Amino acid sequence: MNFHPSRKAVIASAAVAALAVTGIAGTSVATSFRDVTLEVDGVSIPVSGFMGKVSDVLSTAGVEVSPHDLVAPSLQEGVTNGQTVVVRRAQRYLVDINGVSTPTWSTATDINNLMSQVGTTGAVIGSSTLYIPAKSSTATSVS
Repeated sequence: MNFHPSRKAVIASAAVAALAVTGIAGTSVATSFRDVTLEVDGVSIPVSGFMGKVSDVLSTAGVEVSPHDLVAPSLQEGVTNGQTVVVRRAQRYLVDINGVSTPTWSTATDINNLMSQVGTTGAVIGSSTLYIPAKSSTATSVS
């Protein structure tokens, strides 16, 4: 038994299939458009566009990050409409522990936070150097 669909049936089936594909594609595009807030070192920037991941948000906003920067959520995580993405830029410091200088990176926003991260107490702050008693460490910013 041979089945030969009419020309009208073929055209109608093709039209239904095309509408279904268009509908699915349109829904996908509409749901991938996001309005996100990007906060870079405390400054908020609204970012809108077709973005699926945090890395897409940064790319859309033209923000580059280094491996030392803090990005939350992580670069590969998905974003949702209305979400806030936070970037804290790291600065390079020289930490002197018992006379040995070691470069380190920190997202500390002030000297007290830096001292907490390095694990120091009892520091005296000079014009450009952080002096810390023996058996502690010294940190200076290297820009």
